[in-house]
Amino acid sequence: MLKQIVKQWKVLSMRKFSTSGQKNFRVAVCGASGGIGQPLSLLLKRNPLVTELRLYDIVHTPGVVADLSHIDTNTKVCGYMGPDQICDALECNHKILQIESYDNREPKVSDTSVFNLLNYKNYENN
Repeated sequence: MLKQIVKQWKVLSMRKFSTSGQKNFRVAVCGASGGIGQPLSLLLKRNPLVTELRLYDIVHTPGVVADLSHIDTNTKVCGYMGPDQICDALECNHKILQIESYDNREPKVSDTSVFNLLNYKNYENN
């Protein structure tokens, strides 16, 4: 009886943790040309679950996109640079949005306020 319960539990747990059915994650990385954004973008490019990777930063994004384009994976990489292209970078319905860096000159700036600013910019351009 115990063997049957363990066997059923193994089958059920393997179904819950299977990733073979979902391989269509679209990820946007804001701050992609920084010290944290570049290695993160490299890891996301190598991840087989990611199908589209959109990189955004204020400067040097085309260089990061060129570096990542030499890696032979099925992930499509797009680069966006400058404040006028932030809405294009966030245009698709992304599964994951990673904000890596922002100008932290004000001590009371939180991640929530940065995300609200991005929402405001998107609303302003529409």
